Amino acid sequence: MNGIELCTDYHFLEALRIIKYIIFVLKIVIPIIILVMGSYDFFKVVMDDRQMKEKAKLFGVRIAAALFIFMAPTFVKILFSLMGNYSSLAGIISTCDANATSENIKLLKSTALANAKEGLIQEQEYQATYEVSRYVLSKASSTSGSASEDYYNVIMTFEGNTGYCDDAKTQYKAVDIGDGVATAGFGVTSYSYPDLTVGECYDVELIDDLFMQEADARNAEVDQLVSNLGITDWDDAKTTAAVSIGYNCGSSYTQKVIKNYKASGNDGALAAFKSCVNASNGNPIFTEGLKQRRDKEYDIFINGNYSVLDENRANSANRKYVP
Repeated sequence: MNGIELCTDYHFLEALRIIKYIIFVLKIVIPIIILVMGSYDFFKVVMDDRQMKEKAKLFGVRIAAALFIFMAPTFVKILFSLMGNYSSLAGIISTCDANATSENIKLLKSTALANAKEGLIQEQEYQATYEVSRYVLSKASSTSGSASEDYYNVIMTFEGNTGYCDDAKTQYKAVDIGDGVATAGFGVTSYSYPDLTVGECYDVELIDDLFMQEADARNAEVDQLVSNLGITDWDDAKTTAAVSIGYNCGSSYTQKVIKNYKASGNDGALAAFKSCVNASNGNPIFTEGLKQRRDKEYDIFINGNYSVLDENRANSANRKYVP
């Protein structure tokens, strides 16, 4: 989020408005406090003139503190003026300051909520396809002695893909599935490929290669951690399930599954799978989809039961992605 976007974020502006209000109150309260305390000090001096010098010095310190509070905004502007790109920064500060009003914040909030509602409607209309990538599977099958075909197939089935731009299926269409992030192919997002833009088309091989790179990275983590922890009863099904949750929820969850399994067996692994079920956009439909996915991943983990994927192929509503 750049500076101008920040100045239109009602959360930030509300915080800024509160800070401005606090500063305004302090600029009133502090002088009153100083006046009261100074009057009290001088009253005591009248009663005992030997304290005159000490109280006068203390009063001067308080006056200096009050002046500093009043002059703080000016000091900040002077400091910024000594920095590069001051004009741009000053413009952002001025814009944010002007926008931080109750009326403007209320308007921005209502607009944001309306946009979120519209986004939810678009998400609910979005349907994924469960046709897996022949390019990915053919490339995986050419790798001798690798379990990659299993975890590619599982992740592709859980994720679904975003659909194609052309009948020949040579390009994926980037969409927003409801989380505000551009996604293409099998869960490849603008987090891993910043050039992704909603509505644009991208070569299948490019996106599928990015998909495989991410899945392979999770697989490498599994191999390394299982070896480091000396786990001897690990198998390809466990690797597939750990790679799948890591692809969906992040590297830390891949590690959590393995470490929990090492510490307390299947029960520990189950706790790890169930720890990633809250959708990033707060949508309860997404959350339910994640719960179903975690249950199926755990079934693969302990039973090697790949038949649980059939329900996902039949029900596109299960395609719920957490970035």
